[in-house]
Amino acid sequence: MKLSTVLLGIALGDEVCYKHKECEVGCFTNLPPWGGTDARPGNKLPNLPSEVNVQFYLDTPLQTGLNIDYGDFDSLDASTFDPENPVYFIIHGYFDTGDEGWLQRISNLILEQENANILRVDWHKGSRTLQYAQAATDTQVVGGSVGCLIQDMESLFSSYPNMISKITCIGHSLGAQACGYVAQNIRNRYGINLPVIHGLDPAEPYFKDTPEEVCLGHSDADFVSIIHSDATQFLDGGVQGLGLSYPVGHIDFWPNGGTDHPGCDGGLFDQISDNGGIWEGLRDFAVCYHQRAIRFFEESIPKNCNFKSYKCKRWTDFYEGYCLESWDEDILPEMGWNSLQYKDRLPQPALNEVYLNTGDKKPFCVHEYLQRLYFNSNTDRNLELNLEIEYLHTSGDPLFLKINDAPLTPYEGFQMRTPLTLKEELGSINSLWVKFSFAGGLINFTHFASIERIYFKHGELQEAEL
Repeated sequence: MKLSTVLLGIALGDEVCYKHKECEVGCFTNLPPWGGTDARPGNKLPNLPSEVNVQFYLDTPLQTGLNIDYGDFDSLDASTFDPENPVYFIIHGYFDTGDEGWLQRISNLILEQENANILRVDWHKGSRTLQYAQAATDTQVVGGSVGCLIQDMESLFSSYPNMISKITCIGHSLGAQACGYVAQNIRNRYGINLPVIHGLDPAEPYFKDTPEEVCLGHSDADFVSIIHSDATQFLDGGVQGLGLSYPVGHIDFWPNGGTDHPGCDGGLFDQISDNGGIWEGLRDFAVCYHQRAIRFFEESIPKNCNFKSYKCKRWTDFYEGYCLESWDEDILPEMGWNSLQYKDRLPQPALNEVYLNTGDKKPFCVHEYLQRLYFNSNTDRNLELNLEIEYLHTSGDPLFLKINDAPLTPYEGFQMRTPLTLKEELGSINSLWVKFSFAGGLINFTHFASIERIYFKHGELQEAEL
């Protein structure tokens, strides 16, 4: 039996070097910071490439699901791989496989937008293990194996310059960390950066607070965008989130603050119905927050759902409606697929943090508005009122808003700020109805309360009405 993967050597049990056919997958160590630290206790070394068994499935406009054997020029040469088109690697995370529905959906959506070479990376023999620390360590072999396939492409299509400049890596969880190792592999082989990495909730366990050579960071590519969706920390006896809880990219998106997503509190049937399958529904029911980054990214590709995001110091400020502003005139970066178009517009070189809300189910994108009411009153806080406003606009049914849960006690100069997250975008507001009703307090017919002015801002357009 011919072995295509061999172990080249071990030095004092701390380093291994692996080779697959004629390609050097890489040399790996368990010395700090790779092991023996608080973040990475123990001394794990990556498994053999034959054990991780990285497989590549090529999707192009002409064929789907063709297995490409890295180290075998014939399989690549006989395929419909087009060196003139962009190249996308999609890498799954812990316990997933390359045949998962979400990888295929992202591949299909990209191919609907452009002619491209999509390579779904399957390393399920390494990822489907109860030994999470070993799977996390094996992502280095995944990165090295992708690097070998890129080397094959460069050799086979040497007459096509700048092929590496067309590569994007999309990874979820441990797959996002593997994208970082792909980037390091390219830098070591060719001395250039990977152009783009989209990190979908990069895994935090075994990577938290490690240096960028271990954990995905903005130095790994010319542009690194991150979607944080499971950043829960150890609070009140709760469970730690599976995704990074701090910024690492050129731009870091925090939908719903990076956790506590609407719709994740639904039942198992809701998740199965929303995901269109029992397995994906079961998985999303168990790790809904972590999977949301995938769902958001999927929905961002067709460009009919724009996840506009806003600069803010912290999530609580955004949630309370204090941050519906852009950082540069009317520029509001979009989470996901379209984030790359903002690469040269970021206010600082890296770690730009932006926030947004999402809906509870597909379509997840929503529209942000801010309503600010200015009151005119002489009640001296003695009169308690309820307030309702109905907006008549050009895009559909009237928008009815119950303004207060607890009774209002308006006084002269009183202001009220109300952030609104709506599924449907409002058109131009033509007119409105304001209704006050008595809720309690002392009745004095000489007292009055009115709304002097209403400020109504459309966050995405950065325009105010009324």
